Amino acid sequence: MARIARRLIVAAAAGLITMAVLGIVLTHDAWPLLQKALLALVDGGLSLGTLPVIAIVAALVLFATLFVARTRRAAEDSAHASLAPAWLAVAFALFCGLMFTASWLQAQSVRGEFLAERKEQQAAIARLKAQQVDDWAYERGIDVRFLVDTLKTLPLDEIERQPEIRQLAELVLAQFLSGHAERISVTLARADGQPLVTAGTIAAAQKPALGREIRDAARLRRDLRGEILPGGARPEGLAVTFLVPFTVPARGGAIELVAAAMIDPTIGLLRSFASWPMPSRSSELELVFRDGADIVHIVPPGPTPSVPLSFRTPMATPGLIVNGLQQSSVETDATDHHGHRVVAAVQTVSAFPWIVIAKTDYAEAMGPIERQIANIWLMTGGLVVFAGLFMLALWFQLRLTAALRAARRL
Repeated sequence: MARIARRLIVAAAAGLITMAVLGIVLTHDAWPLLQKALLALVDGGLSLGTLPVIAIVAALVLFATLFVARTRRAAEDSAHASLAPAWLAVAFALFCGLMFTASWLQAQSVRGEFLAERKEQQAAIARLKAQQVDDWAYERGIDVRFLVDTLKTLPLDEIERQPEIRQLAELVLAQFLSGHAERISVTLARADGQPLVTAGTIAAAQKPALGREIRDAARLRRDLRGEILPGGARPEGLAVTFLVPFTVPARGGAIELVAAAMIDPTIGLLRSFASWPMPSRSSELELVFRDGADIVHIVPPGPTPSVPLSFRTPMATPGLIVNGLQQSSVETDATDHHGHRVVAAVQTVSAFPWIVIAKTDYAEAMGPIERQIANIWLMTGGLVVFAGLFMLALWFQLRLTAALRAARRL
């Protein structure tokens, strides 16, 4: 029995050394997190897993003291060796309970901190993409403003009476239209929505909305951005109108006019918008807006997105998007309209009533930290196994002590 006890102790010691080396290898990626946790421990007090670890150490010290004392008394025939297995079982159960409690608390703490970091990362990407849309809208508005400044150099009060003025205006509009591939059409119209000069092609389905937006811009006397419509520079494109009202002097007063440039955001903006800024298997960016009881997807999700505006989801389904409608910025761990659990951020766009959604599948987002947590449980399981070997060695030692005591009585 003494030989068996020695072998078990050697095996347990070797196993613990192996676990220590394995722990160093498995957790080398988490050393910065460990350093951060230690600094937080110094600055902010005890962490979730500290108290169970202290309890483990205290329990082991108490058990070792009691065990040594009991072994000494057993050798002196002053204690009953039959109580030793119960002490071992209680000590081992306490050790296992505290070890698993400490590991669970540590895993929850690490997982929560990592999830918060991933949410902030998603929020940063959503803000970046929303700013990209805002910058695009600002630049296109400036382009139309420059066009208006050029048109103001012409005697536009004579445009309906002098063909030469109309031809000059047509030339200015044509030059503006040819300046960028995303420009679909440009119109100079009266305040009542009646076009005076047009360059480019306007689909019949877009004309009612364009007339309404021209009248709204003239009535409000401020720059407007129209609603997003199907049909752009390409059949699968989109159209957004940028409108700038202005006045020109005329005999007896002034004439109110509106310059309206129809732009296709799918040519440049939406292509760069849909690209995730880092390699990812499941990350997606969506651009959506509310239309009555539906959510319309300007940039549909998926590796092969459908035609813009063709993908709709009911307002009652996507709680993730509804939260974005209620707040300007939301970071959350939620379920998307596909039913997938995602780590996501929702950000509103300032220039349009649109919403940016940046999301990544929960499994991919939390994959790195889940591997670290698996290492924590692996180390915990190894420590429990080798602690069990120590307990078994002690049990054999107690049996040997009892056998020697019985031999002395003979």
